[in-house]
Amino acid sequence: MKKLFNIFIGEVKNMYLRIFLLIMLTSLPINSFANPGVYEDCYYETGDRISISVFGQVSKDIESGIFSYSYTVKSNPQSEQDVWKFRIILPEKGIIINATAPLGWGGPGWSGKTTKYSHLREIKPPYRIGWTTPEGKDIKPLETVSGFMFQTSFGLPGIVDYYAEGDAPLPRCPEGMAVDFIPGYHDLTPYGPGIVGKTIGTTTPPADFKPIEFLDNIISMKHEAFSLGWIKNKGIEQSLDAKLDNAKKKLEQGNNSAAKNILNAFINEVEAQGCATYENCPSGKHLTPEAYALLKYNVQYLIEKL
Repeated sequence: MKKLFNIFIGEVKNMYLRIFLLIMLTSLPINSFANPGVYEDCYYETGDRISISVFGQVSKDIESGIFSYSYTVKSNPQSEQDVWKFRIILPEKGIIINATAPLGWGGPGWSGKTTKYSHLREIKPPYRIGWTTPEGKDIKPLETVSGFMFQTSFGLPGIVDYYAEGDAPLPRCPEGMAVDFIPGYHDLTPYGPGIVGKTIGTTTPPADFKPIEFLDNIISMKHEAFSLGWIKNKGIEQSLDAKLDNAKKKLEQGNNSAAKNILNAFINEVEAQGCATYENCPSGKHLTPEAYALLKYNVQYLIEKL
């Protein structure tokens, strides 16, 4: 009996040891970078071995109604590749009226751009505006590059995807062998073998405008902005929440005048707590330029429609 008891105790200890080891292993930091692979004798490396920070900001020309979107890309020290491609994913084709690139970068090029051949081919999504570097101009770890810019008179600021890609060799296949699709390479992201993140960008306004539904979308974007770190203070987020909730109640009651007053107070708080640009952003501000543009311009649009 004593022997059986000792075996039982030993098994219990081993069980707890296994559980402890499992917890330790699953809590270890995991390298999210994909590993090189082989598919049908083709060797490939993905371009996702990068870690970047993207800083976006928006301005609007009051007279023309044109929005200007500009971006700065910083390659973080964790990057194992240089960044050679950067794209903003767009909701529609043909919405860009002007764009510029950082010094030395190629592009910008965008799908939907009007040319004399546009009528001969259908431009399919995903639509994007993109920039690429020539050899030697890539963004290396700890480097920062500004000057990615485009202008549009279409839409409103919203939360969109960006795509970036590290400098990796193209898939190497045996001579004469053509592979159109490599699993884990071509479909690593919806846009290519790099990485995808969120930033500020132009989005499609609703064709059938309904004030309460539009306000619900603003509330949803505000929550996402907080989760992305664009709203840095929980108390400020709650204060903005309260104003949007009160405005929604007034709209539901049919009291558009009261709703406008609350929404104007909301914009005042956004301007007081946020920065329009990263270049001029005093310490103590709790809304990044992304949150500032997202909330200000969408709420202004709502007020104009009421």
